[in-house]
Amino acid sequence: MDPTPTNEPTNTGCLKWFFSVSALVILCLMLVPNFSWTGAYPLAIHIRVIDATTNRPISGALVTLHPHPPGSLDEMVASSFVRTAKTDGRGRARLKHMFGAGGSTYEISIGVRQSVVSGEATGYLPAKVRISENEQLRFFDTPWIKRQHRTSLVIKLNPE
Repeated sequence: MDPTPTNEPTNTGCLKWFFSVSALVILCLMLVPNFSWTGAYPLAIHIRVIDATTNRPISGALVTLHPHPPGSLDEMVASSFVRTAKTDGRGRARLKHMFGAGGSTYEISIGVRQSVVSGEATGYLPAKVRISENEQLRFFDTPWIKRQHRTSLVIKLNPE
């Protein structure tokens, strides 16, 4: 018995297209030169200050960045980056700072070391939170897409 032809489509065309595109992407990635660099890089720190007992936002709280080691890049970099801010009505604030950094074609490591952000408000005990438990924050990047690098923190203040 001869097999009878059917009118059902085959996936051969789709597979050829998939493998062709995959091979082209791999070839393009291999052609991008790998480079390394060191210097300074801005990090945006998004902070939320809340009451430790009620978890409600605290507006008007003062948040301050304490880079470690102190004064490391401050003298070398323009002071256009905010290191102190007050929280808005939703208990949110944003700080930006230049940290020592290094990277390669596809990765950026920002050295936050033991830097902390402190929070204080009237009627609350002050508190400090490390930016990261690690000494560095790592971000995956591509040479084609430039993004702003950021991290988020929550500071819980206990009532006096």
